[in-house]
Amino acid sequence: MGDLAGSITLAPRVVERIAARAAADAAREYVHEPRPGARARAQVAGRRARIEISTAAYWPEPADAVAGRIAERVRSALSRFAGVDADHVTIAIDDVLFPTAVTARKVR
Repeated sequence: MGDLAGSITLAPRVVERIAARAAADAAREYVHEPRPGARARAQVAGRRARIEISTAAYWPEPADAVAGRIAERVRSALSRFAGVDADHVTIAIDDVLFPTAVTARKVR
């Protein structure tokens, strides 16, 4: 087969959605509760990106452990699903969720 000419352009919103989903999944890895919301902002240049994530962590897991896992998962998901290398991933843990509080909200 010969080389195929062309290019793929990913909108920042696509990169943001992949990153937000990966972050939300990683934030709840050890808790059987609903996935916390995660917000992502991306600056994309070709196949490289800078990502900012805002999400919650579940008590009592240390915030730095959650942030590290999120950064790893975001990088992996972007590489796997979009072919994008995340040069820089900034994580902001902006809330702490207590499993019983999450369950109580769900019941209402």
